Amino acid sequence: MRNPTEIAAVLGDMSAVDNAILQAATIDLFTGLANAIDELNYKRAALIMRKMAATVATVPYELLAEFGYNYDPVLIGCAVRQQIFRMDVADYVNAHDLVLTMLDWLRSIDFDDPNTQEMIEKMEVTLQCVRNDSKRQNRSS
Repeated sequence: MRNPTEIAAVLGDMSAVDNAILQAATIDLFTGLANAIDELNYKRAALIMRKMAATVATVPYELLAEFGYNYDPVLIGCAVRQQIFRMDVADYVNAHDLVLTMLDWLRSIDFDDPNTQEMIEKMEVTLQCVRNDSKRQNRSS
């Protein structure tokens, strides 16, 4: 199974992707995130991500396409982190609620703000470290 970052990268190339493929990629993303979060012992967040994976069909194509096409894996990772890794994480009814909330957050980002650029750069470094660790673990298995 591909890791969540690779799946998010696939979602970034949305030209001519039909709804079934887009939903499957999003399910893979949410399932991969649930597995990764579960390994970190964030049980509630992992359960929420599994619920999101199970309810991807509630998200209209246009929202999934905007989510996957307009935002790169780093920003998607930031949006997930912003919404899921909080003490007061909401109990989203379904994936539609989560994706809409993340899109609202992503749409509100001021990309010209130096603090935003710094946050994105830090997240890119973190994701690269995670990728490198994953590759090392896969080679040693």
